[in-house]
Amino acid sequence: MDSAASHTRLFEVFLEVLDSGGVGAAATRLGLSPSAVSQALRRLEESLGVELYQRHSRPLRLTETGETMEPVIRAALNSVALVHATAADLRGVLAGELTIAALPTLAVEPLAGLVAEFRTAHPGVVVTVDQPRTRSIRGVADSVREGRVDIGITELPSSFGGLASLHLEEQTFFAVFPPDAEVHTSTVRIEDLLEYGLIVGPYWEESTVYRQLRKLDQRIDDAITVRTEHRETFIYLAAQGLGAAIVLPDRARIAAQLGCRIAQFGPPIVRQAVVISQSNRLSPSVRAFLRICRRHAAHSH
Repeated sequence: MDSAASHTRLFEVFLEVLDSGGVGAAATRLGLSPSAVSQALRRLEESLGVELYQRHSRPLRLTETGETMEPVIRAALNSVALVHATAADLRGVLAGELTIAALPTLAVEPLAGLVAEFRTAHPGVVVTVDQPRTRSIRGVADSVREGRVDIGITELPSSFGGLASLHLEEQTFFAVFPPDAEVHTSTVRIEDLLEYGLIVGPYWEESTVYRQLRKLDQRIDDAITVRTEHRETFIYLAAQGLGAAIVLPDRARIAAQLGCRIAQFGPPIVRQAVVISQSNRLSPSVRAFLRICRRHAAHSH
């Protein structure tokens, strides 16, 4: 293996350890043993002549030098990937990898359909979809800005400083109440939410729904009954009488099958789904994906 290819592999190991949160997790994702990952880190440090990781910290943390080197190494790997992707594009076929960070609640709609259309058109590109580190709106933008991923799928409002954004679609929320809830209208009343309590995710206070409800009644801050990272369980927790959940139409339909009471907000509570990217780092695969996003947006309006 030549020197350039060897360094590229060491850079990949370095970033995987950082992104995965440790040697063990990185080893699993890379298909290597933990000792092989540790040896790769030592070889990288020896070749660069600097220490990148604090040796005895748990969890593993970067030294100040490592923190300085991280964005440089990430940019170098992105440049290598861009070279290969551009060459593939010139040969008339897209190849390589497209990485996407998405909010969990946007991973089904619209992301699944966008990825399916992209893969149909470009089967040579492997698509990797991850959650941002903090699984928050801000975390998606940070992942794109720091070069961890090519594309972000998130919602407004968010701080996109320096990033390009494209509106994808508007999504409408519904309220799901327990089956025995005495909800006497098809329109949600804030009093009903306060009475039954809310089942929410870990970053509820950053959400569009929270901001809109809090404008109506600040008591919503004290209405949480269950907070869980497992958003797929919201409707099942509501079906067990543990509170009300605020979900998108696909989950509301399943909740109705479970016997839950479904109500609309009046006026509607909506969010704006957007795709974000670095305008100065558009690989052929990113450009192709954004073209699909533009077509989706045009049909959604």
